[in-house]
Amino acid sequence: MTDEVYDMSLDALAPVQGASSESYFQLVWRRFRKSKPAIIGGFIVLLLAILAIFAEFFAPYPLRMTNAHNAFIPPTRVHFFDDESGFHLRPFVYLQVVEIDPKTFLPRWTEDKTQLYP
Repeated sequence: MTDEVYDMSLDALAPVQGASSESYFQLVWRRFRKSKPAIIGGFIVLLLAILAIFAEFFAPYPLRMTNAHNAFIPPTRVHFFDDESGFHLRPFVYLQVVEIDPKTFLPRWTEDKTQLYP
């Protein structure tokens, strides 16, 4: 073992090479701008925030609008292909028609393929 004496005074500490006078936020911002995934993620978060702020503008129906007749319809499949005209660019669903099962008297929902809803 060697007996080395270390000088612990402040004068002995050399200035750190490359120390910048930038604030913490400036350092983080510079590093953020260099990262492509961070820029893409930031853009997506910004887009979601804008959609949340202007949700009433983008919503197809008013917030308080309800349709009591269609309240208990089960989830439906979204279609892109139609039996008659083939492929549609916009997705659509078929009208759901309720039929009462004569044995159990429970509602049974079926798709009416003559009426499309975009």
